[in-house]
Amino acid sequence: MERRSRHRYYQLAGNQIAYAIESLGSISTPEPYRPSGATQALCCARACCDHLAGTLAVRLAAAFELKRLIVAQGKRDYELTANGESFLREWHVDVDELRRARRSFARRCLDWTERKDHLAGVVGAAICERLFKFRRIRRDHRTRAVHVSRTGQRELASILE
Repeated sequence: MERRSRHRYYQLAGNQIAYAIESLGSISTPEPYRPSGATQALCCARACCDHLAGTLAVRLAAAFELKRLIVAQGKRDYELTANGESFLREWHVDVDELRRARRSFARRCLDWTERKDHLAGVVGAAICERLFKFRRIRRDHRTRAVHVSRTGQRELASILE
């Protein structure tokens, strides 16, 4: 069992248990997980403090890992690779300045709707800020939801490929 804030996560004892659970899952028809109070817009993309969260953020973190822009480091952090630094510099993000910040550099943040990690810390904040600055995303001022512009959809699609 691993504890993360108010949640507890349990690990399966072995592959046989996993196969048994998967088999049971294939014959059941559960409703998709949706936390109470979560709208479709909040589940898709939202602001989580100063970084992105939701399906979009989880997919971005997975794409960054797949493209080896970030790698998981320990239980709670990401490390930015040389390719990741180059990627951020193309986005006009000063990586050296981010490294001097007095807060977490690249943190794994558990998404409450997806139950998977997204990218937080100063790197996550810099990516979010850049998307806002160039109007790739915009805030819904009534909620924490974030809406992706058409240009943002095209640009993000190229990253998510």
